[in-house]
Amino acid sequence: MKVNQDQIDSLRYSFDSSSNRENLLVIELEDETSTPKVFYKGEEVTMKTRFLFEWETQTNELGGTRYNIEHFEKVHNGIVRKGYGLARGKYALDGEDG
Repeated sequence: MKVNQDQIDSLRYSFDSSSNRENLLVIELEDETSTPKVFYKGEEVTMKTRFLFEWETQTNELGGTRYNIEHFEKVHNGIVRKGYGLARGKYALDGEDG
């Protein structure tokens, strides 16, 4: 059975090789116009300002994974900007960090 874009209610990408471990990164997208929900190490990232995820399979060329999450967090006397990121494979060799 083939599924087209209109039939997809939610896209869920998880970066995990074992069902016994917690996912590193989960992205939920209800439709193409919604704001993605991003979970990093099991915690939802709120007050997101930017999110990038790239993955390329390894074929004749080196594949890779890259993500960059920028967000704000409330602290006792204000708000601070924070982020998470990773570059592996071809993206690490490119020297790009998202």
